[in-house]
Parts: sequence; C-alpha cells; structure tokens
Amino acid sequence: MALKYAYDLEHIYGAFNNHPIAKEDLDDFYQEAAAVRGKNPKSRMARLLRNNPDCNEHILFAGYKGCGKSTELNYLDKELTDEFLVLNISIHDELDPVNLEYIELFIIMMEHLFVAAVEDELKISTEYLKSIQLWATSTEIKRVSEKYNISGGLDMGGELSTSILAKFFGKFRLTAKTSKQFKQVLKTEIEPRLSDLIRHCNDLIAEIQIQLAKRSSKKDLLIILEDLDKIPAERSFDLFYNYVSQLTQIRTNVIYTFPAALFYSNTRYNQIRSHFTLRRCTNCL
Repeated sequence: MALKYAYDLEHIYGAFNNHPIAKEDLDDFYQEAAAVRGKNPKSRMARLLRNNPDCNEHILFAGYKGCGKSTELNYLDKELTDEFLVLNISIHDELDPVNLEYIELFIIMMEHLFVAAVEDELKISTEYLKSIQLWATSTEIKRVSEKYNISGGLDMGGELSTSILAKFFGKFRLTAKTSKQFKQVLKTEIEPRLSDLIRHCNDLIAEIQIQLAKRSSKKDLLIILEDLDKIPAERSFDLFYNYVSQLTQIRTNVIYTFPAALFYSNTRYNQIRSHFTLRRCTNCL
C-alpha cells in the first residue's frame, strides 16, 4: 500500500497505515532514526555483506513487532540493489506463518529463484534443469504432485524451462499455504528427500551467481525472509533450533527476521546464536 500525504487535519487519519514503507516511497517518507535508537542495523548489515564477498552471511534481524524492521529491510534492499540481486520474501503474504513448516522455506526460495531467473533473463543450464526435473518427477514427489494437481508440464516429455519450474514451485507453495493436510504430506513425503532439495537450491543459486557475474555488476545474491518473527513462539524455537543446520546450508546471503521474545530468552538464544554470522543485528532492542 503506497503512502500518501495529508495537507490538512481532516485527511490526516487516511495518511496513516500500519504497512512498512515500500521501496518506491522511501525517498519521500523515510526518516533516519539511528541517532535515537542508538544503532544503525541496516548499515551494519550492508557493510557486512559488502566486505565479505566470499562468505555466505546468515543474519538474524531481531526487533519488536511494528518497530520498523520491514522498512529497514526495504531500505537495505534499495541501498544494495545495484550490487546484489535481492529477493525479499514475505512469509506473511505468501505462506501461513501460524502453521509454517520449515520445508516450505526451501520451496518458496526455489520459486523466487526461478522467478528471478525468468525476470532477469538469466540462462539456467540444461544440465541443471534436467537434474531438478528428475527430482520433481521422482516417485515420492510425483505421487504428491499428481494427488494435488501440481505437476503440470514436468513429466519427462515436457518442455524444460525456468518459467515452468517457477510455476511448479509456486503451486507447491500455494498448496502448502492453503492446506493443512498438505503440510503433513510435506513432512512424510518431501522431508525424506529434503537434502536433495537443498542441494538443488544451492545448485540453482550457483547457476544464478555465474550468470550475474557474466551479465551485470551485481556481485551476489541476498535472500530476505521476512515475517519469521511473527510465527508462534514454540514454532519459532523449533525452526531456529531444531532446523538450524538446514537453514544455514543455503550457500548465499540470507537475512532471517527473528522474534524479540526468543532474542531475550537467554538459554534458547544462546543455543541458536552461534550458528549465525551476525548475532546482534537488532532494531529497537
């Protein structure tokens, strides 16, 4: 939702909304608050990403709900757009944060990576497309995709393209968002082959990085996973503690929004923090 100006008191209520400032509105509405907050998290993250081109930074970004994390991340996206291909993914908008299963994070990353390849006209190798097609048409995955009508265009005789694969993972993501039964199927059918999916995700990241190096000044990828601070507390701990090794297997830069309650839980946070690159990239904490 775009912001708007109010030129008199009568219209001031309509000028307010609880949405973060969008990238296109930042120049008009963004106000730097680092002097008041005492910290400048977006500058710290930008510096970390720029100064460590050979590292995959996995960053926790914590703060209270409504304190401006999304606006800061939108500003970071804008600031780095000439140097990084930034994929800003809203878990709240695209998945069901209340019933989130960690497997869905890899599905949505695959979708957005393929969409980025299509939109930026990045050529993905035929060898890779054949490899991911074999995964998608394996016995377990095919059984699930046919039952939920997800598989269109991916049978072995179908045309290989990034756009078809983007739609395939998009259907997976949408089905997981709307069906609790499908979430259970993900755990029983997809989770046993999750290591293969993570490998394919990393291979796709590598394919995109190669194309970026050839075609543009962008030096790397940055994936922002928004709204993970809004999932229920126990599910949040389960995600960041029990599945931390999976989250940190992604071979590119990733920012995870992180709940303030878990940040302040000393025992639990200490069990998590050592796995992530930047431990106190906080906003209003």
